[in-house]
Amino acid sequence: MIELLSPQILGENSVLSGELIRLGRRLALSSGWHYPLDWTWVVQKMGDVSGKTILDAGAGIGLMQWYLAKLGADVISVDRSERRCIPFHLLQKFHVKGYRLEDAPLSLEELINPGTRRASATLLDRFKALARGIVGSIRSMGEPDSAGSVQILQQDLRRISEIADNSVDIVVSISALEHNASIQNVREIIRELERTLIPGGMMLVTLPASRDQDWFFQQAYSWCFTEKTLRILFEFSESTASNFQKYDDLFEELRNSRTLRKNLSWRYFFRSNTGMPDGKWDPKYLPVGIIKIKQA
Repeated sequence: MIELLSPQILGENSVLSGELIRLGRRLALSSGWHYPLDWTWVVQKMGDVSGKTILDAGAGIGLMQWYLAKLGADVISVDRSERRCIPFHLLQKFHVKGYRLEDAPLSLEELINPGTRRASATLLDRFKALARGIVGSIRSMGEPDSAGSVQILQQDLRRISEIADNSVDIVVSISALEHNASIQNVREIIRELERTLIPGGMMLVTLPASRDQDWFFQQAYSWCFTEKTLRILFEFSESTASNFQKYDDLFEELRNSRTLRKNLSWRYFFRSNTGMPDGKWDPKYLPVGIIKIKQA
């Protein structure tokens, strides 16, 4: 299934979208301009996740992994970036560990004291983690601890050999796969992610969509994909359902979305090298959601 995401999803799922936005704020997490739409679409397609193993591909320290852990899922959080300096309030609220010993995040003591074992992170990374941890601790006061867990794995998504074949119930990726140097890299990642899924398991991916041609959005370091390319990347047939014929109408809805504009992250107003330079509301693409079920 290929579904261009309509802002109406936020209104139709207002309780869920509000919960996700508020949790992101309480945990002091910034996000991309269309992430509330992506999160809401993905979660309402997932169903019950308690006790399931979910691979969050290109997770960074983003909201989805923490939200799924709160619901009782065991999340394998994979990203190519090094994430040893995770804001300490997340370690206090969630069951976090390294998928491998070398992936384990630094404790609060290790963040504060560079002389402790394993504490080789830069001073800037430490400062950011401590500052966000302080803000997050204040905002998330009273937030219950999670029922599930998050395992951190630093790995190129094209080669996640540590994760066995047919071992993951759900793969989720929130606007991450497009941040690759080539479209071929994205195709390799999708095949690798599908390898980890159990037969019948579901892949839920959001990406930027383009109506007429694939193009690389340099400021956001992001590919925008046409329907034709998405079919090739996910190995969909021509009969796979799509609503790309509504691109123009949905793009106009997006431009007029007060909810997305109102929730634009503060970081856009202080940076020009983003998908929404200097906080000016001017979306360049539509987000699209992909659902693929692994065949037995």
